[in-house]
Amino acid sequence: MSVSYTEEKDYKNNKKLRESFNDLASSIFGIHFESWFEHGYWSHKYIPYSFTNENKVIANASVNLIDVVIENEIKKAVQIGTVMTDPTYRKQGLARKLMEIILEDYKDVDFFYLFANSNVLDFYPKFGFDVYEETQYSMKFNGSSNYNNGLKKLSGHDKEDLTFIFDHSSKGKFVSDFFATRNTNELLMFYCMYVFPENIFYIPQEDVIVLCKNEGNTLHIFDVLCEHSYNITELAKYLANEDTSDILLHFTPIGDTTMFTT
Repeated sequence: MSVSYTEEKDYKNNKKLRESFNDLASSIFGIHFESWFEHGYWSHKYIPYSFTNENKVIANASVNLIDVVIENEIKKAVQIGTVMTDPTYRKQGLARKLMEIILEDYKDVDFFYLFANSNVLDFYPKFGFDVYEETQYSMKFNGSSNYNNGLKKLSGHDKEDLTFIFDHSSKGKFVSDFFATRNTNELLMFYCMYVFPENIFYIPQEDVIVLCKNEGNTLHIFDVLCEHSYNITELAKYLANEDTSDILLHFTPIGDTTMFTT
């Protein structure tokens, strides 16, 4: 089926198009961006590129403008995400055309990147993308002495908690100078609201917010939000439970990494 379509981009303030975008995202990924928008976290850094038919979003690829720290240098990057096509309009090259438009619009950035599932590993190399394996750091843990001692659980569904998280992260995130992202507060709030709403904790003694989850014997730490240095082992004493024997990091740790295995 061949269909006429119109290119639209950066239309977050167009309620009709935004609602259509949300409908498509909900049907494809089970996520809805409206609350993120209403809380004021959908900023100029997240830009949907869409094709529409009769004011209905039928295909999309979004741009996230990201500052990435690599070996102590800040690089301007574009993360591509929310790539989706309405099933009725697939196999017409719409995603390919959107990718071409984005690559041209941001040809002056340092690099593009995305996280791809196994179903599309043959698609993105057509645009010059290479496959890179992620490095993950882990360490053994010998038990918790301060588990839940003064720990405050925050909710990604609570307005006051979200304000506290955003204000805390806005003070300046202490990040690795080897590999990390900066100035991504609004994107962080998306993850707090939609991915980790029940896995956010504040440690008053350390003045640190941690996104983490205990699964079996493993403590998964997804992010640490603070403006000062910290020790993973000390933080884990508040977060790990009595069964925890392993800590798995989902980011690059700060400083000396010899205590970790990869």
